[in-house]
Amino acid sequence: MEIILFIAVIICAAGWYMRYISCLALLYYIGEKGYEFPNDEDVKECTAYVTKRLIKGR
Repeated sequence: MEIILFIAVIICAAGWYMRYISCLALLYYIGEKGYEFPNDEDVKECTAYVTKRLIKGR
């Protein structure tokens, strides 16, 4: 049982790390292209929208 749990932890950690890299790459791209980064209000608005869509379903 411990081996299965360890494998699941490794898989999840790899997924989280890949997501982290993807987000950093996107931020780097935005900065390199000269786009403006979102302010706190925009981030809150987008987070609320996405959260509602995930809870509500498609």
